[in-house]
Amino acid sequence: MTLEGIYYISQIVAVVMIFASLVFVGIQLRQNTRATQMASLQSVLDGIRDRYFVPGYTDTNVLRLMAQGLSDMNSLSADDKRKFNILLFDQCFQMQHVMQLHQHGTLAKVDHDAWLYYVASLFKCPGGRDMWPFIITSITPTIRELIEAYLAKNPNHPSYLDLNPLFRIEGGQTPAATPAQTSSSAQP
Repeated sequence: MTLEGIYYISQIVAVVMIFASLVFVGIQLRQNTRATQMASLQSVLDGIRDRYFVPGYTDTNVLRLMAQGLSDMNSLSADDKRKFNILLFDQCFQMQHVMQLHQHGTLAKVDHDAWLYYVASLFKCPGGRDMWPFIITSITPTIRELIEAYLAKNPNHPSYLDLNPLFRIEGGQTPAATPAQTSSSAQP
């Protein structure tokens, strides 16, 4: 074999190695993107768990405040109105986090849309509607416009109280579960 033959063979090997390394880098990038997306979704889920679910089942006052505020904000004391304001304000901050993750490609559209559906449902409740003028003074215009545009596009969007009637307070009491709700909640 001549030197020229060896040179051509080494060039072919080099091209194959470069191609293989590019394929490897592509695979690593895809895996990194998936890991980033999973971490982003987990941060959103951890946020709602840590700020609402854990306090909600460890302190029934949080659940009462949310239920009473969504049903009738005006039935709250002045201190509870401020607490309810912060609860809804925090939901808007979480929505901003979700929107930014989605815009950067680290959170799927389906997760963004599900969160927007939830947040919009809060402001379709009587108490959420009454609190909205106080909320919009402190949230970013981007989030305000996102929620308002969504609700304008979906005028029949259900309220959170329609989606989860256990939070509805009528005459100071939450409604009892109907037999249909009890049997459907028992199904896997």
